[in-house]
Amino acid sequence: MARRILIVAAIIVSIFVIDIAVRNFGVEDGLPVENAGTVNELSANDQKVLFGTLTPERLENSMRDIERLKKQYPFVSLRSRLQFANHRSEGAHSLTKVAETDLKFIEQTAPTGKKNYRAESLRLMHEETVRDFAQREGFGVYRISPPSRPYIEQRERQPIRLASDSVDACDESEFVMLDPSFNSKSNPEMPTAQQARTFHRNSVRDFGDTRGFGYIASIDKVSGFQSHGFSALPPSLMSADRNSVDPLPSSAEAQVQIDPDLSKQETPEWTLNRLELVSLLKFAEPRVYNSDELPRMDALENAPTRPLTKFEHQAYSKLQAGEMLIARAAPTRVEMVGAIRAAKQCMQCHEVKRGTLLGAFTYVLTLGPEE
Repeated sequence: MARRILIVAAIIVSIFVIDIAVRNFGVEDGLPVENAGTVNELSANDQKVLFGTLTPERLENSMRDIERLKKQYPFVSLRSRLQFANHRSEGAHSLTKVAETDLKFIEQTAPTGKKNYRAESLRLMHEETVRDFAQREGFGVYRISPPSRPYIEQRERQPIRLASDSVDACDESEFVMLDPSFNSKSNPEMPTAQQARTFHRNSVRDFGDTRGFGYIASIDKVSGFQSHGFSALPPSLMSADRNSVDPLPSSAEAQVQIDPDLSKQETPEWTLNRLELVSLLKFAEPRVYNSDELPRMDALENAPTRPLTKFEHQAYSKLQAGEMLIARAAPTRVEMVGAIRAAKQCMQCHEVKRGTLLGAFTYVLTLGPEE
């Protein structure tokens, strides 16, 4: 017991001594607060305290690199690019409970604020000086660590081709709707409503990755914006927990059929054959960009389009009414149409209400190994 008291006393004394040193020498967290100007304004001793292993020469090189990055990622306006979208977006309808849950999930899992290191680095690059870097919160080298290329430079999205659809279309009578009342116990080879929702949520998150937004001071002042697009194939349709009902609303949870033995069964191979973007804004009527690659906005400008199928029309009407995803399955085919809605992060540029229907994805998956 006496030993513990001595340890606590030693800690208290140490804190007291450090506090006196801070007050006497005007240093807080190792930083001379009153003398944090340009590199040349700092004394050799201050530089040693402030920079640690980051020498003034290396800092000057970093600042020169920042100037080059400013020229590479200047501020631009997105107003003309989004003008037709902001004026013709589908009005924000009241969302269903499931759609509201999914939209919140997308919002809460997107990197935002200082957790979005790319946007924060671009902001620092454009708005802060050497003095600002020196006075940032943190310790030692991390306090003045300037933005760098690894954070700012975004890998260019490459074309990702999809497998050809070699499975014949199914008869309408073979399809069942993948909603919370779907009996997954009787159809273990088919995805559940939760798995379909997870698949769509992952698709929306990748396509609208907030790191690609760059730093948005305003719609007329954006740095580092990257056109929306996929960076990889979505995770397998069946990879999500088919028994998971969270975060479905309680009213829907009661309808979900749960079978503990389903997780022990072999997972079937559902191949993604089609994932196409539905444009709701550019044309007089909704059109689907016809492509055998995952959607990338910068590659779809002159892409051919097609009208909606009967199922897509029916699904679109339900999306207009507030749904997030309409999905149906047959023994060898899954078809889905999912909404792309304005999350709170989208509203930095899209001058629309939260939940506004901006577009949609239409999916086709078939059962069997990829060729």
